[in-house]
Amino acid sequence: AAWSCKLGAFADVVSQTTRTYAGGTTLLVSDDGSPHRHSSLERVWHTSALSEGRLVADWLFAQHSSDAWLIRAGRQPINLTQSFLLSPNDLFAPYSATSFFRTYKPGVDSLRINWLPTDALEIEATGVAGWYDAHGDGKRNDFDPSNSATLMRGVVRFARGEVGLFGGRMRDRAILAPQGLLDLGQVGSVRLDAQWASDRDTSDLRHRRVTLGWERVWFGRVTSQVEGSERSDGGRNAEDYRSRLAAGDTGFWGARYLACGLLLEVDTSKTLRWVTFANADDGSILSAAEWGLALSQDRH
Repeated sequence: AAWSCKLGAFADVVSQTTRTYAGGTTLLVSDDGSPHRHSSLERVWHTSALSEGRLVADWLFAQHSSDAWLIRAGRQPINLTQSFLLSPNDLFAPYSATSFFRTYKPGVDSLRINWLPTDALEIEATGVAGWYDAHGDGKRNDFDPSNSATLMRGVVRFARGEVGLFGGRMRDRAILAPQGLLDLGQVGSVRLDAQWASDRDTSDLRHRRVTLGWERVWFGRVTSQVEGSERSDGGRNAEDYRSRLAAGDTGFWGARYLACGLLLEVDTSKTLRWVTFANADDGSILSAAEWGLALSQDRH
């Protein structure tokens, strides 16, 4: 058994000049998990008419590990997905449709308990705190049960893959998510990521999101990925997209998408990534390339 602690922090300067869209809503590049991050771990060190500077503890958590248990408490990254590009179960500080740098994930204030009684079975309990600004001063210091989450997850592993299921309450919505991974050897691997969710304050699982993906590693250093997704409540025209933007949705607004990705590991510290997203309903395409240089081998 062992105890450890991890801290990750950053300082940034952000332009105060923002571009606004439908309903005066700012288009966010990504969701930093703000509803699940207490303001006590953030400080504004610079403010002017043109910019604002922040110092933020992005990760700050302690963990205890033993042969059968792993307990983590504090601000930590949480990733419950099986898919990589079109991930319906990226619930906390999710990557947005325009986020191409996906090596680092922000942390959220949470408690996670993992029990591994055997190599083939894992049970996980996750609780994520929600916070809100009760005094209008821009600081999220008050606990918000309606913005919190409680989830239970089980995973069964076998020789060529795994199947999993998690469910619970997420921001006053019921959620149920089956997942799967099947290793097909030299053909590659197939991944399933699905989610059924209810409207707020109900238990009727009427909203469906499903992603099916294929992945293969070539020559030991090139990884190709293809994923397709379908969303039952997805938009199919510009009016639908504007309404989702006005509601603060930074994810994929459409009903059907196809995504392709290619990752080249030049060496242990350098990577080249290319990714393309295509909307199957309106024909729009978003593509980007990224060159990465890792100063640390610790990635989430």
